[in-house]
Amino acid sequence: VRNVLLRGLRADPAIEVVGITGIGIALGIAASEVSVLDDSTFTTPAIAVTASVPILLFAAVRKDRRFYAVFACAAALVATWLWLASFEVRLWEAYTIPAAVLALLAGYLMRDSEPAPSSWASFGPGLVIGLLPSLWLVIADGGTMRAVLLGLAATSVVAVGAVARLQAPFVL
Repeated sequence: VRNVLLRGLRADPAIEVVGITGIGIALGIAASEVSVLDDSTFTTPAIAVTASVPILLFAAVRKDRRFYAVFACAAALVATWLWLASFEVRLWEAYTIPAAVLALLAGYLMRDSEPAPSSWASFGPGLVIGLLPSLWLVIADGGTMRAVLLGLAATSVVAVGAVARLQAPFVL
């Protein structure tokens, strides 16, 4: 990450540093709002982090600044979690599925590189993030609806993995 950041900063260091500093200040203000306010008030930080996403995406338009897209995805994920927390969503899958989708998308994009990584390296983390927390809840609580939905999700993952001839979805 350090080398990518340093390569990106060579293009125009003043503008890059100002942009990174501005986003850092906005996220710092958002973090301070979370620590000052009670646990149920996450709206202000959610707005601040959500506002940083298009700025980061706009910065990622140039080829030498593509790494900003990674930060934009991370900010979008954190913003999603903050919005869910502000509406007091208590369903675990609401928090894990967006992270799993991002991890699976990253794995899919990694498969285009040379040499292509194994399906374990590409899709394993996303599948673990998406399926294991729900499996743990099914084992701990024994809810039937969650178990049925988890079984359907796991079956569809195996089917997609079999069609694509991938090992990780089948074994997990």
